[in-house]
Amino acid sequence: MTRLLTLLVAVLAINVSAFAQPLADRVPGDALLYVGWAGTQQLGEAYEKSHFKAVMRPDGGGGQFEAIARMVTPIIEREDPAMAPVVMQLGKVLDRMVKHPTALYVGPPVIGEDAPPMPRMALICKAGDDAAALRDEITQWMRDAEVPAPIQVEVIDGVLWLNVGVTPPADKASSLAGKAGFAASFKGLVAQPALAVHVDTVGIVALVDMAAETEMDEYAAAEWAKARDVLGLRGIKRVVWAGGFVDRDWETALFVEAPAPRKGIASLIDSKGPIAPESLKMIPATSSLAGGIRFDLDHFYGWLYETVGALEPNAKADLDEGMAQANEVLGFDLRADLLQGLGADWLYYADRSVAGTSPMGVVFVNRLRKPEARVAVERMILMGNALMIQQLAREEIKIKVNQFAHGDQSVYYLNTPLITPALTINDERLLVGLYPQTVTAAIDREGKPTRGIGEASQFVVLKQKMGVKQVGAFQYADLPQLVDQSYPGVLMMSRLFPGFLDMLGVDTPPLLVPPLNQLRPHLSPAVGFSWVDERGLHVKTRSPFPGASSFGTGLSVNQASVGTTALGLSILLPAINRARTLANRAVSGANLRNIGLGCFAYAQSNNGAFPDNLGVLVADGSVGIKNVVHPDNSKRPPAHMRAKDMGPWVVANTDYVYLGGHDSMPANTIIAYEKLGKKWSREGITILFADGSVRWTRMAEARMLLARQKAR
Repeated sequence: MTRLLTLLVAVLAINVSAFAQPLADRVPGDALLYVGWAGTQQLGEAYEKSHFKAVMRPDGGGGQFEAIARMVTPIIEREDPAMAPVVMQLGKVLDRMVKHPTALYVGPPVIGEDAPPMPRMALICKAGDDAAALRDEITQWMRDAEVPAPIQVEVIDGVLWLNVGVTPPADKASSLAGKAGFAASFKGLVAQPALAVHVDTVGIVALVDMAAETEMDEYAAAEWAKARDVLGLRGIKRVVWAGGFVDRDWETALFVEAPAPRKGIASLIDSKGPIAPESLKMIPATSSLAGGIRFDLDHFYGWLYETVGALEPNAKADLDEGMAQANEVLGFDLRADLLQGLGADWLYYADRSVAGTSPMGVVFVNRLRKPEARVAVERMILMGNALMIQQLAREEIKIKVNQFAHGDQSVYYLNTPLITPALTINDERLLVGLYPQTVTAAIDREGKPTRGIGEASQFVVLKQKMGVKQVGAFQYADLPQLVDQSYPGVLMMSRLFPGFLDMLGVDTPPLLVPPLNQLRPHLSPAVGFSWVDERGLHVKTRSPFPGASSFGTGLSVNQASVGTTALGLSILLPAINRARTLANRAVSGANLRNIGLGCFAYAQSNNGAFPDNLGVLVADGSVGIKNVVHPDNSKRPPAHMRAKDMGPWVVANTDYVYLGGHDSMPANTIIAYEKLGKKWSREGITILFADGSVRWTRMAEARMLLARQKAR
């Protein structure tokens, strides 16, 4: 049997292979989604010489889909014997189709006044002499499978069409190939793509616009229009992806067309810019694993502030209030000192000089822009430590941040099993690692002159080959260095799913991954880059063959970009979240205090009686709408609702349980308290008493007080 599942993702990619633009002249021009492949018989000379073909080493046998169908047939026969031959036939049909150029089309649905929307889809296969036979096989298969959809199967000029509600284009001008911008969007990607995808985001937004006009009520349609314009969705024209074989390697390219000037969500890519050369020097040229992204936290907060403010009129005031409360709790200016103080370049690397080539020895680096960031980071660490100690005071397990000196630097570490996250700031550089040993070794390395990765020969050569001029994000994995450590793990994971199939009676191939001695000659560094220009966002990757990154980190550039930022800040998040909890608890206490004042003011004009519900206090202006909603809750009444009409909304949506009463109640009587079962009530709740006092109470005591009140 063919080594069927070797590098499973890659096998499926190639054998369902190779999207090709030539069939775009057979696809209608209104395609929202176009997917095409060149066919396994037309992958060309680049594939014949590729590392992928050498690694796969096909040894004969049937087609891949038929072989997969044969494997799963024993399971299907036990559940539904009649379906087993249907599945086998489908495998044979797919094996015949993937030899030829094929395209998938998804267009806008047909929307009628008195009928549900009808989809428009087509699968187009340029099968030539095989077209008639394929048509007959697919027609028979549809009968056997009892396919209910109204799918037409026909052959037009040697091209097989499986379509639902689609009319072939009359000429090239009316096809996708003749659509303005389609061919241009693929320029500079992969010269001879084996796989290609084109998504028309302009058409998708227009389709939602039409649905808003015909299917949504006036309020929902207005909200969609506002969100569309604020997020700048019309400024994102298309998303294009292509993959193919280049110089024996596998190369992919992604292009998001968002022409400048950009606004809304597309404007976020403008904050990236290229990673500074000084930052690249912080990564050793000998690193086996490295990556980074340019991500400005302050720019992101500013974008979020303006965007949320444009979507919700009260949001800016809420964000300002939350930031002021956080600053008061933290004792410094969160935005000016921390967000603006941290650098925009977030990097990571693993190097023999620090902690070996394993990903477990990775170091995260950020070059601070302002010295105030050092004080802010250290203060947040100490505050987070104090909060952890306080919360775990009654527990047997103790987790805390410890500190030791390494030369002139203080190293902070969290005493947890398996990994011991550590952090230090050395010469205005934030260093984070999974172990203190990693961080101390990184400090020592920074004191020695070394070449940076931007000067590494392999890195530079790959960058030039791929036509990359500037780097907004990158990921680099030296697979020859990493494979010795990663190979056993890849073997283990490769047997996870097939192993279960074997236990169910399926005979899976034993060599799902090629032996290491066959792999090693075909391994080279895997790299990915992203950058921004006037046209939009570009991402390019290159590896020896599809799936090769599993022998390094298994991360794509986009995953590395997100992971770098997230892991670099993870040690700070507990302190930030805890500070936010305490700030919200203080705001909620102030809400209840205002409710109490409103009750006593109301009682003065109503013979000592409190109002029937909190809606009365909001309607007469005694209490603001913010005072009846917990700060952890973002819900607000409709913007057009007047205060005097808010009573029913408050009763239905308030986050406080109001018990009512009168002004002569005993001092320890509960007037109102935070609702139970919410995210803010996991540890305890805040309670308003009849003497006007407000107290946060742990949950066990709160339940006792509420039970005592109910028994009165």
